[in-house]
Amino acid sequence: MTELRVSSGTVRWALVVAVAALVFAASVVRPSGAASTLPGASGLVSATGWLHAVAYATLAVLVANALRGDGRPDWVALGAGFALATAYGAGIELVQSTLAYRAFETADLLVNTVAAALSVVLWRILGA
Repeated sequence: MTELRVSSGTVRWALVVAVAALVFAASVVRPSGAASTLPGASGLVSATGWLHAVAYATLAVLVANALRGDGRPDWVALGAGFALATAYGAGIELVQSTLAYRAFETADLLVNTVAAALSVVLWRILGA
């Protein structure tokens, strides 16, 4: 598997934390309506769905890379990257269900899960 070229384990995990914090912040703020005006790339996935896909794909790969950099086998790093990104997305959906201006969205959870899975599979295929 190709390892992203970040030499320090501290930097790898700092990137994971930074992306996770950005995703959390974007997920709990009151929606402005701007995201709904973004053009969608296809009729199957909304513009916000694409934002979810990019966010959770990025998070999954960063977690996998951080774990691989810590010496874990590829299958452990990739599986954990997928599992942790998916669990994080589910947790955020649960947090959103408690906010008056947000809601638990099964479609978002599905997009997050598929994006995390595809990203680690593609990273493995392209890096092999």
